[in-house]
Amino acid sequence: MRRVSYWVSATLALVLLLSSGQASAQSDKNGFEKFDDFVARTKVTGFDPAKHKAANGAAFEEMRKHVLKLYEGAKVTHSFTVGSQTYDCMPIEQQPAVRLHGLRGIAATPPASAAPASGAVGVNGGGQQPGQAAGASVLPSGVDSFGNTIGCPDKTVPIGRTTIEQISRFPTLRAFLGKGPDGKGQAPLVDASGPGKLSAALTDSLTDGFVPPSPVQHKYNVTRQWVYNLGGSSTISINNPYVYTPWGEVFSLSQVWFAGYGSSGIQTVEAGWQVYPQRTGDEQPHLFGYYTADAYNTTGCYDYSCGAFVQYSGSLYLGAAFSPVSVPGGGQWEAAIKDEWWYGNWWLQVGSEWVGYYPGWLFGSGEMATHSTRADFGGEIVGGAGTSYNYYPPMGSGQWGTSGWTWAAYHRQIWYFDSVWGTHQASLGAMSNSCPGGTSTIGPFYGGSVWQIYFFFGGPAGWC
Repeated sequence: MRRVSYWVSATLALVLLLSSGQASAQSDKNGFEKFDDFVARTKVTGFDPAKHKAANGAAFEEMRKHVLKLYEGAKVTHSFTVGSQTYDCMPIEQQPAVRLHGLRGIAATPPASAAPASGAVGVNGGGQQPGQAAGASVLPSGVDSFGNTIGCPDKTVPIGRTTIEQISRFPTLRAFLGKGPDGKGQAPLVDASGPGKLSAALTDSLTDGFVPPSPVQHKYNVTRQWVYNLGGSSTISINNPYVYTPWGEVFSLSQVWFAGYGSSGIQTVEAGWQVYPQRTGDEQPHLFGYYTADAYNTTGCYDYSCGAFVQYSGSLYLGAAFSPVSVPGGGQWEAAIKDEWWYGNWWLQVGSEWVGYYPGWLFGSGEMATHSTRADFGGEIVGGAGTSYNYYPPMGSGQWGTSGWTWAAYHRQIWYFDSVWGTHQASLGAMSNSCPGGTSTIGPFYGGSVWQIYFFFGGPAGWC
């Protein structure tokens, strides 16, 4: 991370700055693999145990067919790199989510909505008044390291390229599409039997209660509200915890969940930032989206990797690396993450930009087809448990939540939509966590008109 040399201003805005980098495959004289060359190469790529971590040849072949299915018939007008990710500019109606599911056109975006007015609501503790947080940045312009113009032509959208090299870092296709290894990294089940909801025992049986024993472990700092809602928002600090994969550390994230239930268990739409080197190929915090319709069992994927997310924006896209990032004790940077159910679809907005949506039909007859009944906010880490040392990555900034402003990671300005899109500050329950309870969280509190409902969370590597 690089230190911000000045104190942040009171302007409450953050735009994603996407840093250029190197693509993983090479084809033309500049070392950049064009889309058609990428597809042609994928068609003839065979399983090589020395290069690929797929469980066997059959697992690799399933991965290869998945990649080809995503892009069959797609026409790409331009491609560019952002960090470790290649983006292909496709006509909006030819992107995988539209083409694979036979969608007829792109849905209209929700109207502009305002955050709820300030005013104390029922939260725990007396609170404090942290300093104001802000970040001022601009979107990149110019060209990437291969000389490609960054951005897409009009009427096309950037789709992050899913490659056989990326998927075969995992043993199976389902492992790649899953939220985390061995079923870990799922929405925490704390307080699962909210008022009038499913019993804790039934909820456990429908979600991760029956995940087989595994050396991979999951920890969290979360708070939530059980309420009929059409989505909502949280402004989250952008942090960059280091995830050391050789020691079995898997990922660290901060996100919002909106959840409901169906006959197959919990259903979610999720978004925030995540450091997940095995998936992204680097150590940066990336904007991500995830969904599941059946308790993470057979449905769900990150970003564009299974053709579920419909990209709308031509300039802001899933998989983008956030920059600058918050520095513990120094400059703080943040982004407002909002999910909103709008007449059949779950839209994602980052800052003031609509990124795209998950079609409501993904959730069948479950609650998430029409609304959510649970709003969750917080952080998660996934790692391995050793005999004398737990190989967990840092959570949040890597500082204990009790360190507070400029040191710990945070969520603030937390609110939700009611059944008619009225906005309300969240009335959150007590923080729940599987980390040291006296140090890893503080809040939720009410912090005045700027911070409204907020909390701090996190901890160092090896603990939480």
